This record gives sequence, structure tokens and C-alpha cells, in this order.
Amino acid sequence: MTGLPLDLPWFGAPGRFHLNAPPAVLLALVAWTLAWKGVALWRAARARQIAWFVALLLINTLGLLEIVFLRFYAGRPGPLPPQPSTPGAPAFTAIPLPAARPSPAAGKTPGTTESDARS
Repeated sequence: MTGLPLDLPWFGAPGRFHLNAPPAVLLALVAWTLAWKGVALWRAARARQIAWFVALLLINTLGLLEIVFLRFYAGRPGPLPPQPSTPGAPAFTAIPLPAARPSPAAGKTPGTTESDARS
């Protein structure tokens, strides 16, 4: 059985698929795919969605899988941290360290030994 006769200029012989598209079309498809793939991979990596990251990296669907991921599975990005209201103020909240426990040597007078402390 022979393949279906296709009279499309971008396809090769019937039964074979050859994308003989003009370079401008191929460049547009590559740019389209890379843009969607870049955004989707970035969002999957930031959300630590390893399975989606691997699938998006290995499966090429001309941006369709990436669009589905971004639309339905990527979720919304979290809220931005509050910006400092005072110019020059740090952009983070300092967390105080726990109080240090005094060491056993803290109560000793410099230059004394244990035998001096007993007498």
C-alpha cells in the first residue's frame, strides 16, 4: 500500500515526512519553541518539579507541552518580599541568634588555675 498523495510543497515524497520549509519558517519555529521551553524550564526548576523539568527538557512539541504546563501545572508565583521603606535599609529581616551559653571557663579569672581556685 502506498502512502497518501500529498501535494503540499513542504512535504517530501508520499509516505515520508520531510520538512522542507523556508529558513525563515524554521527560525520562527525554533525561536517559538526556545522561548516557551525556557520559561517552562525556569518555572519547573524554581518550583522544584523534577518530573516536569525532565519531561519538558526531553520532549519537543513545538511549545505545546510547555504551554500546557505553564497554564495548568506551574501554579502562580509566590508574593514578592516586602521592600524596605527606608532608603539604605537592608532588604532582609535579621533573625537574632540564640543566646550563647556561658562556657565553664568564663567564671575563671585570667592567670589562675584550678588549684588556685580551691585554696
